[in-house]
Amino acid sequence: MSEEQENLLSSSLEHRDDCIIDKDSDNGADTDSIEQNNSQQPKNYKFDMLFFSRLFSVLKILFKSNAIYPCWSTKKKARQNSLFWLYILFVTLAVLYEILVYFVGMIPSQFYTILTTKDKAKFGTFIIPCLLLVFVIAICKSLLNFMGGLFALKARELLTIHIQNQYLRSKAMYTLLTKYNKIDNPDQRITQDIEKFSETLRQIVTNLIIAPIMVVYYTYKCTMVTGISGPLFIYTYFVVGSYLSQKYIQPLVNAVFFKELQEGNFRYLHVRLRDFVESIAFCAGEDDERMRAQQSLDTLLAYQKTIVNKEFPLKVANESFSYLGSVLSYLIISIPLFMGVFDGKDASELSSIISANSFVAMYLIYLFSTILEQSSKVSDLAGYTARISELLETLNEINEKADEECRQSEKLSTSSGSNRNSIQTTAHTSNHSNAPTTAAITFRDVSLSTPHERRRRLKKLIVQHFNLTIHVGESVAIVGPNGSGKTSLLRALASLWPCDEGSIEISGASDVGKNIIYLPQTPYLIVGSLREQLIYPSSPTGNNGRCDSSRISSSTVKITDEEVLELLDKVHLRHLSGLIESYDTIYGEEWNSLLSPGERQRLAFARIFYWKPRFTVLDEATSAVDAETSEYFYNALKTLGTTIISVSHDPSIVNLHDTIVSLEGFGEYSIQSNTVNTPLVTV
Repeated sequence: MSEEQENLLSSSLEHRDDCIIDKDSDNGADTDSIEQNNSQQPKNYKFDMLFFSRLFSVLKILFKSNAIYPCWSTKKKARQNSLFWLYILFVTLAVLYEILVYFVGMIPSQFYTILTTKDKAKFGTFIIPCLLLVFVIAICKSLLNFMGGLFALKARELLTIHIQNQYLRSKAMYTLLTKYNKIDNPDQRITQDIEKFSETLRQIVTNLIIAPIMVVYYTYKCTMVTGISGPLFIYTYFVVGSYLSQKYIQPLVNAVFFKELQEGNFRYLHVRLRDFVESIAFCAGEDDERMRAQQSLDTLLAYQKTIVNKEFPLKVANESFSYLGSVLSYLIISIPLFMGVFDGKDASELSSIISANSFVAMYLIYLFSTILEQSSKVSDLAGYTARISELLETLNEINEKADEECRQSEKLSTSSGSNRNSIQTTAHTSNHSNAPTTAAITFRDVSLSTPHERRRRLKKLIVQHFNLTIHVGESVAIVGPNGSGKTSLLRALASLWPCDEGSIEISGASDVGKNIIYLPQTPYLIVGSLREQLIYPSSPTGNNGRCDSSRISSSTVKITDEEVLELLDKVHLRHLSGLIESYDTIYGEEWNSLLSPGERQRLAFARIFYWKPRFTVLDEATSAVDAETSEYFYNALKTLGTTIISVSHDPSIVNLHDTIVSLEGFGEYSIQSNTVNTPLVTV
């Protein structure tokens, strides 16, 4: 990769990183991981043992067995989760096709004999089976391509489901996107790179699925006619071609990888333009955005040009060897001919022998040429394999670490005393309306700092030795200047960030409905119906989603039309029912045009009124609605009996809370009662 390309890529990545720094400037990660990731220079991705190791790991997913069924089991469940039988059928069709190819290849030699002897009767009886054979091989070839399409489709399905399940495990996506900068554009790797990998694998498998076996067979047939000299010529031809292909493949692997990386960056830039179109228009920022888009496009085109340039010598070598094969086949057959092996044969017999044996030599050369021609596809496959495997390896690392933390948390929850980096829960089976008076969230001697700050690799202390107990029915406001860590404290509560010291304990957790619901400043509206919006997420858990594989699907959560209308009334959105076709009509981007920012926040509050959680956490959740509506929502939540934990800059909202936690920076904080307005704790 040239210095200019490295600079362009670095600039593009820096701009992309700038775009995802959050409002509190404490979006962070594990320090060790980030330092390692930030210090990485662009890698060289090679066609080497690491590639084969990664390819083998991906293939294990495609041909996986489980504890119940091996991959070769004929049970429906096993066949749904493995490519094995599809591959076997693929191989069978390929063998049948090669047999038909051999018989079709022998047709010209028979015609030479018939035509040179002018045998009309034999010609008439031979032409019909020849036509049938050609028709059958055409069907077989079409079936082979059809099976190849199914192979690619199934490979994409299995890989996507496997990676998607890992990616969307509890907190895994958040951890990947905030801590592992080396994994660029995971969305592209899942949606595009897997598809390209599957299609490239199909093309390679279609051409090479039984090539090694056929090479052995045609080597034997060629040796029977020409002796060892014929195969020796062909194998020398293949070795030279392989060397040249290997030499030209190596630079392509790296170029393909970084080209796909920049494809993702270019797509991401245009997605942001669409998402922030109004802000850009208000600021008249089109010229600046055009310059950034042009810079990103220039980087992408530079990589594409590199691939085109480096493919040229590879194509020259491959095409030269392909056409050279036709000449080489006649050179090989000339050896026994000029040595007198076929002396005594008449013209018709000699024509038949030359035709048959030249086909054998040409087909052996064709097999080797086909293998060489796959070199450019193999370079693409290596690039896609690197990108998919990097994502897989990182997700496995994240999920293994999360599983270990869950096991440790379960052990710690049975012990008493202070715990490091832990959030404990104590479950009860009753709903919050019948909750025991001991139900509470307890911050016990918590010290919290940002896992990192981008570019500076420094931790910023949020709170130190923080102690607070929030009982059911109470309301707590968290205030402080921008960047003081208000949202960071909520991240620790949600177990998105670990505590440096101490523990956060959630007692009286309910197994019915939602235990805690978080509402951010910008509500997340799903691609779905209004009915689905109101019950999102429809997978209630009793421990805030941690260490719990059980989920309730949306089909098991029922909400009637009357309940939908009642919820809309509670959040002053009854008019919304007249703007949509039905409560079950699916909308995506349309939600942004149907609802103003304030209406989206109101719709998010409807989820609280539906789930009736024990604890409600609000992060500037009413910033886009008027003061009267904000006060109405807070009073409604108190009537509901839910405990309120709020982050807000609005004094009128802060005054609605019983307790005020003020974060003052550098680990200092104060806690005061809103009724007496005197400090209870100052650190």
